[in-house]
Amino acid sequence: MPIFDRRQLLRATALGTALTAGVSVSAAAQPDDSSADPARLPNGPLVGTWRATVSRSDDDEVAVFAFIPGGIFTSFADGIHISAGRWTMTGRNTFAFSLWQILPVDLEGLPQRYHGEVQAMHEGRVDGDTLTTEGTGRRIDRNGAEVGRGRVRVHATRFGMDLF
Repeated sequence: MPIFDRRQLLRATALGTALTAGVSVSAAAQPDDSSADPARLPNGPLVGTWRATVSRSDDDEVAVFAFIPGGIFTSFADGIHISAGRWTMTGRNTFAFSLWQILPVDLEGLPQRYHGEVQAMHEGRVDGDTLTTEGTGRRIDRNGAEVGRGRVRVHATRFGMDLF
């Protein structure tokens, strides 16, 4: 028996993700000091939005990653998969992040039904406008039991979220 209500946790995560998106937009509106060495900035060269290809043994998935100042991570994939997590720089161009992602039963109709979750840990490298990571993901069923584990790789390129 879980010690927390999964529905409350999902609602809290959805609210947190919405608030994180607002923080991301206002952080992006800050002036860019391109003369500063990115490695010397408080959050290093990782802060920003990235178009990512997430590769697992069974398929690839395209996602949007956002590394937000203060170590906040969020991603969106396949129009429904939402992740939230934390990140930290581990060296001048190296970093680590972890995420938690909810999995709906299907992509059609409301309300979405909870199917399980994914938890993952990644280590990576950022070189200019490119980042690569390798990590391990765990699939967790609705009862909290691990039902699978596998390697995950990410290749991403930076892109701007400027208004057009």
